[in-house]
Amino acid sequence: MELSFALRLQPPNHSVSPQKLESPTIHPLKQFLPIVSLPEINSNTKPFLKLSRTRHSTIVTAKLKKPMDDVSEELNLIASQNLDYAPARRRVRSAFIHVQEELDHPLFRVAPPGIKTYEWYERNSRGLEIFCKRWMPREPGVRMKGAVCICHGYGDTCTFFFEGEFEISGIAKRIAAYGYGVYALDHPGFGLSDGLHGYIPSFDELADNVIEQYTKIQGRPELRGLPCFLLGQSMGGAVALKVHLKEPRAWDGIILVAPMCRIAEDVQPPAPVLKALMLLSKVMPKAKFLPQKDLAKLCFRDLKKRKMADYNVICYNDRMRLKTAVELLNATNDIEEQVGKISSPLLILHGAADKVTDPLVSQFLYEKVSSKDKTLKLYEGGYHSILEGEPDARISEVFGDIISWLDSRSSANKTCLNLAISRIKLLQNKRDLQLKHMRKEIAQFLQAGQEAIARIRVEHVIREQNIRAAYEILELFCEFVLVRVPILESQKECPAELREAIASIIFAAPRCSEVPDLLQIKNLFATKYGKEFTMAASELRPDSGVNRAIIERLSVSAPPAETRLKVLKEIAQEFCLEWDSSNTEAELWKMHEDLLGGSKQIVAEAILPQAPTKQSSLLSPPSNGAHSTLNTDNKQGSHHREAPAFASNMPQVNANEIEPSVRNYIAGPLADGKRETASQSSDVLGRAQAAIASAERATLAARAAAELVKFGSFKLEEGKS
Repeated sequence: MELSFALRLQPPNHSVSPQKLESPTIHPLKQFLPIVSLPEINSNTKPFLKLSRTRHSTIVTAKLKKPMDDVSEELNLIASQNLDYAPARRRVRSAFIHVQEELDHPLFRVAPPGIKTYEWYERNSRGLEIFCKRWMPREPGVRMKGAVCICHGYGDTCTFFFEGEFEISGIAKRIAAYGYGVYALDHPGFGLSDGLHGYIPSFDELADNVIEQYTKIQGRPELRGLPCFLLGQSMGGAVALKVHLKEPRAWDGIILVAPMCRIAEDVQPPAPVLKALMLLSKVMPKAKFLPQKDLAKLCFRDLKKRKMADYNVICYNDRMRLKTAVELLNATNDIEEQVGKISSPLLILHGAADKVTDPLVSQFLYEKVSSKDKTLKLYEGGYHSILEGEPDARISEVFGDIISWLDSRSSANKTCLNLAISRIKLLQNKRDLQLKHMRKEIAQFLQAGQEAIARIRVEHVIREQNIRAAYEILELFCEFVLVRVPILESQKECPAELREAIASIIFAAPRCSEVPDLLQIKNLFATKYGKEFTMAASELRPDSGVNRAIIERLSVSAPPAETRLKVLKEIAQEFCLEWDSSNTEAELWKMHEDLLGGSKQIVAEAILPQAPTKQSSLLSPPSNGAHSTLNTDNKQGSHHREAPAFASNMPQVNANEIEPSVRNYIAGPLADGKRETASQSSDVLGRAQAAIASAERATLAARAAAELVKFGSFKLEEGKS
């Protein structure tokens, strides 16, 4: 890593160009640093920044940078100025945007479609302006899979290899192309953020700033309920680990790329030198004392890409400041002491030939962390910058591993819960419109005096209101479970504080067909906690934990009269109707007979004991004339069949025989149990007897009709013959 070579205390290069001019430090809060003032500028050259036109313009330079090929002398002079403070760095970055756009790098070629970028400055709790940027997939109808928040390395910035303006892409855009929102910031003292360039007064403050800014970002509406991952490269890996140690449950996973998490013993300075370094850092913390080697040769294996690193004009490549070196040492020692507390899902990527950060340190980290979900990938022959300094095929391989890891850890529980919450919100809005329309119709029926229809329609309104209330509770339960998914995934048994929410979702899933995502959630819980757990909630077994309000709202029973009357009055009041509810109240409180099983009154009355009643038969035998005519016709030819005598062949039915059978059929086995009703009034008895007589007459009439049809058919056949 960068610090490893700084601690070797190699002598700095003292060759200084005659163009280098030293200038006093100017505080950024009092005035901007003066920019290069050129006596002559080619009129054909488009100005890329506003040059200072003060009378006494000064060329302010820091360490002279190696001149860049294919860049004008003016831009080389701009890149060589003092970049100690943010205003100068911001102007230099603006001047070089057009140059960076034209670089031939796999991260800077045609960008994936549908990526939108945003830039802004956020003032932190210490009063520093922090540069932030995000890259968002913006394809219509496609929901983001999650968010990736980036911590850049020492001396770096999120405005070069991480980004790309207009139609170019970078690390961030490549990740965003796979459906993830990507967020990045420049640490204080680096890139476009406030602070002395390359100066880290406290590594804990660096981590606290990341926590502060990314906590705000995690609360954004577009990230609600989505898994969030932290990606740290080199020193950013140490920052990511410190953030995790401070807030162990804030992230769904951490990706470390060539992380700086331990100083190898063979590059640590001797104890006396280390003590001297500590003492000097207290006396002159901002001094640039430790030498810095050209890290481009050690970071970029591809020679063409190594040359492009020079165009990262606002990176810090000067000698390391004393306090910065001490803070990096302290941070790595602290991480090494607490390595066993690292419990987040972890992906560690490292080039096997890295000479900046030792791959054995990543192996040490992989073996010592307590994470159960951890992956280590070493890339043979890879240098330090495996995301941007390797051949194109290797860069694609590394990104493929990152995306695969992210996709596999974007929780199915979170995805289903997010989909359920979104669908419930849509259904609630739709149901609100339907309820408004239904209540208006009921008001019109009440105004028109059609109270009977209004009483029926109000039951549908109550049903819809109950469902909406149930959805509102389910939405809260889903959100409650969503933010605690890491707890669910870390425990085998259902946590007690989540039992009611999970049981209620399981109970409601088959009863809310409009939200199929709840069934998927139920299946996920069944897989995790077993079928017995889900059956207990579905069947409302004792101690199932299902919310009582959910049970009542999803009940299919008819609403009581009090509720119907109350809703009707609310509707009348809502639409300012002078409605007399007396008729409706009388009708709602009226005891209606349940006719599904037949008339209970007739059955009860029919079983009363009564004396047999003799009635004359409704059928009388045919007249003699009719009978003789039939006989005469039969005698006319022997070939005719003899018609059966209607009176003699028809069964003779006695009313005294029918009455008991009908009575026994109606009374049945209930007769013994209903003897006590014999004390009812004679009026009721009379009505029962009349009903029985009517049944007898209907039976006899039906039989007579059947005989007549039979006799008519016989006569028709005789006529044809």
